Amino acid sequence: MKKIISMILLLLFILCMTACGENQEVSMQLNVADLTEQENGIAKLLQNDNFSAFFDYTVGENIKSISIKCYKLDDKGTWIHETGGNHVIENKAGRIAIEFNHLGEGFHVAIQNGDTISGVEHHTNQKINTKGMANSTFFASTENFSMETIECGKEIPVAIQIFTSKDEISSYGVTYFNEPQVYQEQGYEFVYAVTIEFSEKELS
Repeated sequence: MKKIISMILLLLFILCMTACGENQEVSMQLNVADLTEQENGIAKLLQNDNFSAFFDYTVGENIKSISIKCYKLDDKGTWIHETGGNHVIENKAGRIAIEFNHLGEGFHVAIQNGDTISGVEHHTNQKINTKGMANSTFFASTENFSMETIECGKEIPVAIQIFTSKDEISSYGVTYFNEPQVYQEQGYEFVYAVTIEFSEKELS
């Protein structure tokens, strides 16, 4: 299944590579990817029982790497780093795909960067028992995100996932990442977040 997901991601990136390469804006931006009908069809094949989202970025020559991290909210209302990693940037424009089922167990990242496409899986090596719990997953969307200015060293939240035995889950989404107490006050058993951070740091 993981190989199939990687192949579909690769196909999707090949289809959109030309469009991404034409973005020559000087300003540094992260956008929710505007997928074509064909790309949306492929994305639905990819999704299956999983969740996925696509983002386009434009950066300056000073940006050398991307850090994509998964956090878990602890009972004190603090984000604890669970898993993730750094990825090299060699081109000013590209696309990021994030795919997962349960963030408590990890996620898959694929990055189209110039003519290069790379993918990696980040695992927490945990098995989280959420059987019988309600689940809501919120991605940054065109309604609440559309375009985010990239600042070096500043994390941009792009996904929130909540598991709870409560009958109702409030739709706070990614906009409250910097106010984690909002999630904590709801008494949810599990809250996870994914962020993207751009850096001038070169990876060895």
